[in-house]
Amino acid sequence: IQFTSTNFGYNVTERKRGGWDISIRPKDVQDIQQVNLTVSESGSASLQVTSNSRQPISYNGIIQEK
Repeated sequence: IQFTSTNFGYNVTERKRGGWDISIRPKDVQDIQQVNLTVSESGSASLQVTSNSRQPISYNGIIQEK
């Protein structure tokens, strides 16, 4: 999935056991409804993209400094 958004709303919630839940709602992309990113303190992450035209898709990985 590849898209660019410059107009979006987001919400960051701290998790009880550490880490964060980040919800992003693009306002200028027709196909993407919402992007949910869950990040743990150790750097592992899960990304779920909800689209209007297909089933939700999920990715798992590790966030590292470039």
